[in-house]
Amino acid sequence: MMSSKSKPNPLPLEDTLRDLAFIRAAEVDFGAVLPTVVGTTQTSDVDRLVDRSLEFVREAREAIKVHNKEDVGRQGDRVDQVRERLEEVVEGLESEA
Repeated sequence: MMSSKSKPNPLPLEDTLRDLAFIRAAEVDFGAVLPTVVGTTQTSDVDRLVDRSLEFVREAREAIKVHNKEDVGRQGDRVDQVRERLEEVVEGLESEA
């Protein structure tokens, strides 16, 4: 008889996370793989949730792309430079008045 400590874990977290990452990276369309129940409101609710989930993933990927390209930082630097120039112009106008 085996002790409870020696029982293998049927779903090790590390393996499960790796498998989920592979599925996500492969962009598997579960709607095409899994059968759907036609004519129920449950299907439409599930479809709506899946669509919202896909939209979230797309937006998250876009945000990560923007972050990785450092476009946000560059645009922020440009805004700071323009603001500084405008402040100098305002100071020049105020000193002439």
